[in-house]
Amino acid sequence: MTRRLFSLSILPLVAAAPKNIVDTHVHFYDPTRPGGVPWPRPTDTVLYRRVLPSDYRKLSTADVIIVEASPLVQDNDWILELALHNTWIRGVVGNLDPASPDFAGNLERYAANKRFRGIRLGVTKAAQHLDKLGRLEAANLTLDLIGDVAMYPLARQIAERYPKLRIVLDHLPLPEANATIANLREHPNVYAKVSWILRGATDTLDNHRQALDEVLRVFGEDRVLYGSNWPVSDLIAPYPRIEQTAFAYFRDKALEKYTSLNSRSAYRW
Repeated sequence: MTRRLFSLSILPLVAAAPKNIVDTHVHFYDPTRPGGVPWPRPTDTVLYRRVLPSDYRKLSTADVIIVEASPLVQDNDWILELALHNTWIRGVVGNLDPASPDFAGNLERYAANKRFRGIRLGVTKAAQHLDKLGRLEAANLTLDLIGDVAMYPLARQIAERYPKLRIVLDHLPLPEANATIANLREHPNVYAKVSWILRGATDTLDNHRQALDEVLRVFGEDRVLYGSNWPVSDLIAPYPRIEQTAFAYFRDKALEKYTSLNSRSAYRW
């Protein structure tokens, strides 16, 4: 992946902006905090910088869901503090390790905060701790899954075991083709976060229409969510182009549901 910011000379696609937008995938962090941050690394010349709500507000007026990438438990408190002071932060998806002996206690503590809407897990960690995911279901929280095509059969397994647990698959469409995505059509508690369309500076929407069509065919108009993955998206293209590319595809395909309404049902903000 090319690791540099791209000029706004690459014009965004023209698409009518929806009335309401909830960006369900942003990261906020501050390397200057005491102790620094475990991600991104100082060698990352694009991402290693302060990324705060005020920075996002220079790019968009959307409401957001924060997704915590740091494995440090205390960093969940930091993003919840941001949410407390910025009402347009609709919720946070935290980062808690189910392998930790403190997992149950931490989850119970954070679940008491109405802005805490769930946790994100990689496929390996989630698969290793299936028995603990019922705690999320019981607390009416959401599970974000991140990974490769192994997400698809795992999401089906989790959905069958915990039919009331809302599961969000991060960063679709995946570049790998895999027929097992079709098996998720019959599981209404599984959502697709369409947050990875463009993959390079010269990439276009047309290169990914077929993959997006498949995501929409499987999940339907009620289970697709908008996410920018900002500021990681800066590695690909400026925020306006990321946003407009997504809106251009969904413009005639339940745009309001994709950009806002479905986020409420997925995260119960």
